[in-house]
Amino acid sequence: MPITRRELITGAAAGAGGLVIGGVTGSLIGGGDDGGGGGGETSLSGQAAKVAEERKLSPDDVTRAVKTFIPPGGEAKDEFFLICSGGHSGQVIVMGVPSMRTLKVIGVFAPEPWQGHATGAAHSNEIISKGTDAKSKPTSAAGGNLTWGDTHHPALSETKGEYDGRWAYINDRANGRIAMIDLRDFKVKQIVDVPNLDSSHGGVFCTPNSEYVHISTMSPTLLDPTKAETALANFKDAFRGFSTFLKVDEKTGRMDLAKSFQIELPPYTQDLADSGKLVSDGWVFINSYNSEMAFGGNNEGGKPLEVGASANDFDMMHIINWKKAEQVVASKAKTINGMRVIPMDVAVSEGILHLAPEPKSPHGVDVAPNGNYISVGGKLDPHVTIYSMEKIKAAIERKDYEKVDQFGVPVLKLDSVVAGRVEVGLGPLHTSTTPRDMATSASSSIAPSQSSPSASPTSPETRRSSSLTSCPSTTTSATCARWKVTRSRPKASTSSPSTSGLSTGSRSSARSSPRTSSSLTSPARKWKSCPRPLSASVSRTMCRQSPSTRSRPGRSTRSVPTPARWRRIPTPSIPAARSTSATAPPSKPGSA
Repeated sequence: MPITRRELITGAAAGAGGLVIGGVTGSLIGGGDDGGGGGGETSLSGQAAKVAEERKLSPDDVTRAVKTFIPPGGEAKDEFFLICSGGHSGQVIVMGVPSMRTLKVIGVFAPEPWQGHATGAAHSNEIISKGTDAKSKPTSAAGGNLTWGDTHHPALSETKGEYDGRWAYINDRANGRIAMIDLRDFKVKQIVDVPNLDSSHGGVFCTPNSEYVHISTMSPTLLDPTKAETALANFKDAFRGFSTFLKVDEKTGRMDLAKSFQIELPPYTQDLADSGKLVSDGWVFINSYNSEMAFGGNNEGGKPLEVGASANDFDMMHIINWKKAEQVVASKAKTINGMRVIPMDVAVSEGILHLAPEPKSPHGVDVAPNGNYISVGGKLDPHVTIYSMEKIKAAIERKDYEKVDQFGVPVLKLDSVVAGRVEVGLGPLHTSTTPRDMATSASSSIAPSQSSPSASPTSPETRRSSSLTSCPSTTTSATCARWKVTRSRPKASTSSPSTSGLSTGSRSSARSSPRTSSSLTSPARKWKSCPRPLSASVSRTMCRQSPSTRSRPGRSTRSVPTPARWRRIPTPSIPAARSTSATAPPSKPGSA
């Protein structure tokens, strides 16, 4: 039986552990007839029993050990590669799951003498050297050649909205850079010092066919460094954000600045981002916080940054039509520090940029596999807010604006674009979708798809049903809220969401059934497409390895047990229509 992520991280799912002890370990080494109900007596024999007794290991401890053990040198391989950001090490770390063995440490932004990266090797020395732009980027010119970085959110290349295992991209949060890693040999091949970006938190993703890799600002960029002394007093005019679309060479995966472009954004603090697909293809979504444009000053008698940046009830999700921007950039862009930039007023007049309110200080923004739902984790709000792309398009079409912000960008009405909200407890960060089209927030475990009570999965009018599950990042107990989502055939009803479920209209999940492998032109190995990232509070992406070969990530179709202690709560209905500026989202503690 496969290990669940919650077992891997916290060891909380004791019921599922009992199943393995009784059904697997017991059959292999004797004893155990509790049927796998969890916590039952299991008899070990021989040396295994002696070790368990000496170390005072419970049956659940033994189960977790068996689930994660991969014998060295044998035919059994880790099911997944875990591609992790290394943070201030400037590295990317590849780990095996479930063994959690470190398989590869990839030197990226910093020299690695122990493995020769940028230390005596001409090829990698050149990559590091070219990763600092001292000509067109004033901050890099002032700081000198960069030999360090802060890796944060990795992204994988995609084909038709599915991971294809060709390349990985990783940002340098501290310096506004991005690196490309070739997954044929797990080595960095390019570092780009992105013009007009001095920092980038988590805005890295690939568009559905890897036409572009995206990276956006975190802290807004000072447009004129010569006016730094007076910039804070004139914050609204002195700073701007930038959404960057770096053109990807379809053969090499390298980024081409000459064919890239940026979109000017308000000077908010942009955070995580994701690309649309299917019904939302051509659109991207970027979270932001600090729409107050606070900059601290408590040492000078002002409010601390954390207080000033949390004053508003809502911040702003940026909704960008990148395909329209691609058409506009040829004729209506200006050049800033060597990069083509679509000015903000042009982006507004061309319908490229819209804003939508979102709970204060959000973090993750994640697009569902069917492309219609966009989940936002309200870091300072106990809800995951789910936006509908169909609603967003309709609101834009009828210009259903709440207001125009101080930079001239139209703000859509919250009630016009939200499909529902799930109260999960304070602190939801990331929402990821499993191969069975369930969603989990932050580091919660995965549960199997279950049928909605309002529709039978075998009904001729119903394609399939699944559950959208969300859990807060701070909980260590196996409790979570559950929100039913019914996926219907094209002719099914597309009524508004209610307690019986949400209809996604004619769009079924892109991952509703196991995918066939898509072979790539690699002399060393063939790759299969991978599932969407199973992200936790750390940045990482999982790709399954085929059992038949050493390094062939593919798709997992295994079933995962439901942790026995989950508490299910009724589905919330859509909040009543109201003015978004009048009240904040409810702030009572969640279920976890």
